[in-house]
Amino acid sequence: MKLDIYYDSTTDTLSLWNGRPANEGADVAENLIVDFGRDGEVVGFTLDHAAESLGPFLSQSEIIHGFYVRTETKASSARAQSVLVTEDTLSVDLSDGRSVSVPLSWYPRLAHGTPKERDNWRIEGAGWGVHWPDLDEDISVKGLLMGNSSKESGKSFKRWLENRVAQDKGTGSCNL
Repeated sequence: MKLDIYYDSTTDTLSLWNGRPANEGADVAENLIVDFGRDGEVVGFTLDHAAESLGPFLSQSEIIHGFYVRTETKASSARAQSVLVTEDTLSVDLSDGRSVSVPLSWYPRLAHGTPKERDNWRIEGAGWGVHWPDLDEDISVKGLLMGNSSKESGKSFKRWLENRVAQDKGTGSCNL
């Protein structure tokens, strides 16, 4: 599992996160929380009182400390507030006043969705991401801010599209 590292010096919290929205967390040890996604998969870890817990590792190395501080960008504090999906653009308004717009083609599931399916979204993980339940699509705020397109494999997307076509045959409609 690829994890991004965030260190928030104001709360002394170290987070390791794979970019997918977290639905719930579980305390597994003192100051350590494991975050789970909607399917129960592990999406990240949060360590409270990080400097105290990891003291020697963070304070002895300016390089490591600099890395943690450098990765703590506005992306870590921005949260999704509203979403607009048009025929060719995904736009997300953020809590810090920014708006991010990207081509809809970056997210094939959204591009293949009907307007009704694209309008059925919800903000998850306290604003860390947006989820489209009808399309089984999750997009993180961090990923949007970094300019990341969908990381879904071609094989996975093809399987999703084939299942979609099979389901649409039963209703007499198809949106490809």
